[in-house]
Amino acid sequence: MIKNILKYGLFIAVFFYRCSNMELAGDLSDIPFPRTSGIIPLASNTQWVFSHASYDSSGNLVSQNQDLDLSIDRVYGYTDTGLILITQQNAMEKFQLYVYEYEWESLGEGLLISYRDQNVIPKGIYIHGEYEGQDTTLYPNPILWLKYPGSIGEKWQKIDPDTTDTIPTWYEITDTNTNFYIPTQQNNSSSPLEFLSCYVYKETRADTISYYYYNSNYGSVGFVQYVKGVMRRTFILKSYFTPSS
Repeated sequence: MIKNILKYGLFIAVFFYRCSNMELAGDLSDIPFPRTSGIIPLASNTQWVFSHASYDSSGNLVSQNQDLDLSIDRVYGYTDTGLILITQQNAMEKFQLYVYEYEWESLGEGLLISYRDQNVIPKGIYIHGEYEGQDTTLYPNPILWLKYPGSIGEKWQKIDPDTTDTIPTWYEITDTNTNFYIPTQQNNSSSPLEFLSCYVYKETRADTISYYYYNSNYGSVGFVQYVKGVMRRTFILKSYFTPSS
């Protein structure tokens, strides 16, 4: 009993000595921006690079090994009055929902997306609007994009706000645990390939059918598109970077 008391007293003394003598470990610039889990891991300054290939209408290879870039840059806090850009000055504030820029090929424009799992049915990735440069446009209602979690066979229509578009786009979950391999993303790995368990989303729009492979650690990892039954485009994840990993 006496030994335990002495050990506890020594621990307290050392703890307070260290706390009273250490310097501040960092400042506000060291605090990471919010990160949201889901079938797409959402975090600011995240970057994906895919190896892309395209085929002609007969299925002959036209191009391959082309880099296709995807990124998340800025993050916004969602409020009843609109979006508030997250900066180092307000990074400590808590928002009920975070919305992320989702941009292909550094075009300076893209979608505003979030993962919603509170007070909403179904849960999943939602599209809240679009952005171009510094300007953001919110839709009247968020659009369900990728249901997650979900079950095989679940199907839903992705309804875009463009009412002039009469061609419906349907999504369906065709698998929730399919095997998929990508070039290894781990620096210390001895294997050239990394095994992943993926959700597969089937997108049907007129005569075009696309299959999207998503993993909760990396988000989009693969894609195959068919037009009139002929494979026209593919990509596979080549590299992935997020500051919070």
